[in-house]
Amino acid sequence: MHKEETKVGIGNRSGYSRLVGRLAFVAMEGEDANILRVGTIVRLRADSQGYLRNFHDHDSVVIVGFQHPDTDGCADYIIFASNGTQVLEIKPSNIECVLQDAPRSLR
Repeated sequence: MHKEETKVGIGNRSGYSRLVGRLAFVAMEGEDANILRVGTIVRLRADSQGYLRNFHDHDSVVIVGFQHPDTDGCADYIIFASNGTQVLEIKPSNIECVLQDAPRSLR
């Protein structure tokens, strides 16, 4: 995940002494595609061979993050999605449709 880390001291709060902030990607957009945001619920689809990395065809998942593609541009696994028990990387082509946009508080 693309990030620049910022740490802010908060004194001692039950053993915690700093907050960590990261600049991260929060959405993905394109000319002919729905905007995908952190918090968007989507339905998945398998690829043409029926493969979907550790999820199942038609599962509903929540987008929890994005990462920059590999520097050589070969890997499309740039979306982090969660089904509530695991977080995995998926490709944009694995998204069949948007079921629910991200809550307004996450936009």
